[in-house]
Amino acid sequence: MGRKSLQSGKATLAAAIVIVPVALPLVGAGGLLRAEEGISASFTISERLENVQRQGFSNNENEGFRSVTRLGFGLLSENQNQALSFNTGTDFVYNFSRSETEFEDPDLNLNYDLQTRNAGLSFDASYVRRDVEDSVFFDDLSNEFIISDDGRREIFSLRSALSLNRQGPVTFDLNHFFSDSRFTGTTDPDLRDSTTNGLTASSSFRLSPVASLNATARWREQDQDGVGANDRTRTSFDVGGTYDISAVTTLSAGISYFNNESTTRTDNSGPGYRFGLSHDRPNGTYDFDISSRETINGNEVDARANRSYDLPRGTASIGFGLAKVEGFSIEPLISAGLNLDINNVSRISLDLSQASTVDNDDNETIRTRLSVSYSRELNEISSMSASFRFADENVLADNDEDTTSLRASLSYRRAVGDDWSLVSGYEYSTNQRNDREDRNSNTLFVSLEKAFSFRP
Repeated sequence: MGRKSLQSGKATLAAAIVIVPVALPLVGAGGLLRAEEGISASFTISERLENVQRQGFSNNENEGFRSVTRLGFGLLSENQNQALSFNTGTDFVYNFSRSETEFEDPDLNLNYDLQTRNAGLSFDASYVRRDVEDSVFFDDLSNEFIISDDGRREIFSLRSALSLNRQGPVTFDLNHFFSDSRFTGTTDPDLRDSTTNGLTASSSFRLSPVASLNATARWREQDQDGVGANDRTRTSFDVGGTYDISAVTTLSAGISYFNNESTTRTDNSGPGYRFGLSHDRPNGTYDFDISSRETINGNEVDARANRSYDLPRGTASIGFGLAKVEGFSIEPLISAGLNLDINNVSRISLDLSQASTVDNDDNETIRTRLSVSYSRELNEISSMSASFRFADENVLADNDEDTTSLRASLSYRRAVGDDWSLVSGYEYSTNQRNDREDRNSNTLFVSLEKAFSFRP
């Protein structure tokens, strides 16, 4: 990690933390607190017995029979304008086959949110530790999408956001995030510790009831540690506007400039553009977007068309697109969404997305994410649920690094009195990478859970 980059990242982090005390008087001036303060606490406890069978892992081929005690605690203080919350939890695990005890999956989160009529301020700090193979489903801060390896990963992150003059003709938004990612017990040399800083500043100017201008500046810096570290910096500037052609049709357009720096590629910069058209219908919306941007590997053009629907019991959407990256063939993209109450006792949801992006090693990649869930109330005291989560990473220049991850679960829940629930089920996961053996996991479990809240 370069000293200059590290100092820049620390300076940005310090600046973002300073946003909170400096902006409090500005935000608070926009309104008065009119509700009495309220403090509530929550506590969750569960005892889970599970049998875990694993194949393809370099260590601990079979976890065997385990006891997992989950403890969670939360505090919330809120009134009409602001809320402060703290949540923490961890698993205490005893493995009968190895006679070992350990703590797993600890997490902490502190969040503050202040909203007035004309301004807003939020701050979020979190810490999480997970098995690296679960990163695809909990980490949205870095470019590691699917990881096929043993070990664990720790992520500490900070986010802050400031919004001013939201009701005025000129608005201003400032967002910052910081992430520190650390790996332990891994064997993949590509899994490197890293620090990421990002800053986005935007402003909108309302010219008339139907037209507005906007300007946005973005900066993102990632510093990696270890052999083969890839330090990257990306900045962009965008100027554009929106215009309401009619009461149901809106046109948007803009021009951009991108600058990309990397230790593994030649620096690349250049202009870009975006164009969008949105048309409202009585039962939904038509959207069309086309954009061009400069990446570290060259120019990328992305075109998408989407149709959303308002249904009597939910919403649905379907979208199609094409992505063309310089030096590669055209790649089709698809998206879909569904949130539907099938009837009074059952619900289904689906979310499918595909995107062209640059991975952590500056490789052009098509990423696919699909999640499906179904729940049904069987009677007043019992219910069932099922979920399916799928992720695929297609590295365009190297098929050996293509990776697929899948998670599926089925569970049955029954209330047993005094807020206690008995839950049983089955979980399956698989992680596949072209140059490695598949890794599969099967888990049968039964647990007793209780959650309650109170006012201290």
